[in-house]
Amino acid sequence: MKKVLLVLALIVFSSPVFANSFLIKGNASCETIIRTNKKNDDLGHNGMVSWMMGYLTARNWQKGFTKGSGISPYSIYHSTQKYCQKNPLHQMYDAIKHVYENELK
Repeated sequence: MKKVLLVLALIVFSSPVFANSFLIKGNASCETIIRTNKKNDDLGHNGMVSWMMGYLTARNWQKGFTKGSGISPYSIYHSTQKYCQKNPLHQMYDAIKHVYENELK
């Protein structure tokens, strides 16, 4: 019985669904956003912009809103950068949540 439980635990904790649950909140720190911008890291920059657009899409779909419609993704990214400059110890999730709730119409 212990072996069965051990195998089940290994399957659950090594499954991609469990691993990705940590990425849902956006594990990039504001420090990473600032550093990526300073290094002109296009790949990192585009990945963050894509994640943020997914966040906005999900929030809009959940609430039936169209916040951010017609606004450039890079303008939204710039707003998160400003947030991160003021709050370098926060996470990307905190930044895009702030932008969504306080700056987008």
